Amino acid sequence: MNLKDILNETGLPVSYDHFTETDTTPIPALPYLTYNESDSVNLMADNIVLKKISNYTIELYTEYKTPSTELLLENALMANKLPFNSSQTEWIEDEKMYVKYYYVRMI
Repeated sequence: MNLKDILNETGLPVSYDHFTETDTTPIPALPYLTYNESDSVNLMADNIVLKKISNYTIELYTEYKTPSTELLLENALMANKLPFNSSQTEWIEDEKMYVKYYYVRMI
């Protein structure tokens, strides 16, 4: 299963990196998720990659601090046995919304 499929389990709108607004597709209402691949920490030996390991950052955007929405995401990650860490919730003044970052590793 790929990360987008796992994030879709939350029922929240999901996009890689960002949502693009068009005439027919507005930015979804909060809450929503974005994610991107931050780096890799592949397992290597003898000049070959033995296991590809990718790190991702998931961003949960909300209008208010909502533990129940955070739990939706955390439950989806745990149900799929994805280890994760998260940041504190931060206020984005210019956007008038909160963001909480989740860091996951996929093998």
